Amino acid sequence: MLTKFPSIREQLQATGYFASLAKSVACQCKPNYLEHCDRDGLFFTCELCLRDIPYCFGADDDHFDYCDDCASEVKSNG
Repeated sequence: MLTKFPSIREQLQATGYFASLAKSVACQCKPNYLEHCDRDGLFFTCELCLRDIPYCFGADDDHFDYCDDCASEVKSNG
């Protein structure tokens, strides 16, 4: 018999995690930086929360497809 384990997304959904997130994330770049996410269109879609995220607010080396919010949540919950 095959046992299905919930995905990380399903687990977070069950806890209501996504309801607590802001609907959008603003660029965190300082105006005088060479690159600026808003100006240069540097965004990606987080694999967990499915929000469009500026590059400056996303992804560490371990969870490069997740925004900072989701990567932090995954790390804190093992």
